[in-house]
Amino acid sequence: MKIKSGLPPLERNESEAWILPVLEDQLLDHPVLRRVDEMAQGLLRALLDCGELKGKALEIHHLFRPAGLPVQRLLLVGAGKKSDWNCAALRRLAGTAWRALNARRVGKAVLWLPDDGDPERCCQVAAEGIAGAAYESGSFKTADPPEEHLQEVTLLVSDPRARKAAEKACETGTRIGAALRFTRSLTNEPSNCLTPEAFARKVQQMARRSGLRCRVLHERQLAALGMNCLLAVSRGSAQPPRLVLLEYNPSRRASSADLIALVGKGVTFDSGGISLKPADGMEEMKADMAGAAAVAGAMQAIAALKPACRVLGVLPCVENMPGGSAARPGDVVQARNGKTVEIINTDAEGRLILADAISLAAERRPAALIDIATLTGACKVALGTVYAGLFASDQALADQLLSLADFTGEKLWRLPLDAEYSRPLQSDIADLRNIGTRWGGAVYGAMFLQNFVPPIPWAHLDIAGVDWLAEGTPYQAKGPTGFGFRTLVEFVLRYRPAAGKKARIPAR
Repeated sequence: MKIKSGLPPLERNESEAWILPVLEDQLLDHPVLRRVDEMAQGLLRALLDCGELKGKALEIHHLFRPAGLPVQRLLLVGAGKKSDWNCAALRRLAGTAWRALNARRVGKAVLWLPDDGDPERCCQVAAEGIAGAAYESGSFKTADPPEEHLQEVTLLVSDPRARKAAEKACETGTRIGAALRFTRSLTNEPSNCLTPEAFARKVQQMARRSGLRCRVLHERQLAALGMNCLLAVSRGSAQPPRLVLLEYNPSRRASSADLIALVGKGVTFDSGGISLKPADGMEEMKADMAGAAAVAGAMQAIAALKPACRVLGVLPCVENMPGGSAARPGDVVQARNGKTVEIINTDAEGRLILADAISLAAERRPAALIDIATLTGACKVALGTVYAGLFASDQALADQLLSLADFTGEKLWRLPLDAEYSRPLQSDIADLRNIGTRWGGAVYGAMFLQNFVPPIPWAHLDIAGVDWLAEGTPYQAKGPTGFGFRTLVEFVLRYRPAAGKKARIPAR
């Protein structure tokens, strides 16, 4: 697929369709819309007057061979209210337009971008939305997969001086969209195909293509590193565990002060172990590696976009099964950082593998450490399917992550890490229990992880509830969402090391 920039007027750009965003409270206020209305002999005004055209978010009007227009199709896409219009809304609109026209077998289209003073930013997010919208989840169906008919989209920018920057932004957005598709494809793989070993192999192949350094640690190496929490989770499975280490290094002169560590939970299937889950919905546990997929996809995008800082990706991959060698409730294991953990519930396995992975990453003393995981059903109970839970030991880091939501469209809600929550995690025979009480399960998961983080800026993203779409939307297919991928990529792209000071994330 080719996504490029272009200059007005619309008819100068060869296409089969024009895509025009229409704001709900500024329906025909823009000169471009008024000019198209005049060319179409008042068609847009007639739609407005009869109440057909309202501009509500993602509302679509598809007009075939409209009189007076030198184009086969005109697609009017509702942009919602001006007060709600942001980068996330533009990304959704662009994805909606691509899917609508692709379904109608259109090959070339032009998307007019409303001028918000930053054409570079608009081109990037529109390209992300288009490239990401092309993902479909039915990859294992024997019927012919859906074709990508819409192979060329031109993004129209009004300022000729911004053309060069807009072209580069299109390339950036296309690469981010491609990495998102990789993330979603990984998450969608069934567990019999995507074992820990297969996951590691796919990530290795991506790293080789992307120019990332990649190491895969096997069972003996993990034992030598003292990663006993991770090994305890994998013991019941016939599938051996793997730990994948991905490194992006822009310069040999880059110091540890420039390092960001990203850690993703990679449970390729979670049966619950001895604490077996109910059968209903257990098939969804193939996606319990969505956090690791988000980190892997983010590393692919980072390698392509070449930010100034170093980035370490740590992906602990296991399968949690109730075999004869499985860890039992009541077992005690020693984590890499020396702390002992009493396993009360084997279905609280994600925090165990993350404990060792976080400990390993933290030894590099990164400037910031972010882990991402489908950690607790309790977070889905608390926040539903709209927000992910954010826990952070550092106020500045929390603020930086929260501020990205308008750009990424990935909503985060900060939850507490108060010391009062720590008592239920105390064990009678070990340093920690791996679960707390029934109430506040998402908090106890994060509080457990905090025991494995030294005094460095750290954030935990609990993406349970937002990692999977039960039904598709106008801008993306049902199935894995890749949630968290954009937040990680954007955080790294905005990162600027500050000598002698705390790292800061400037606005873009």
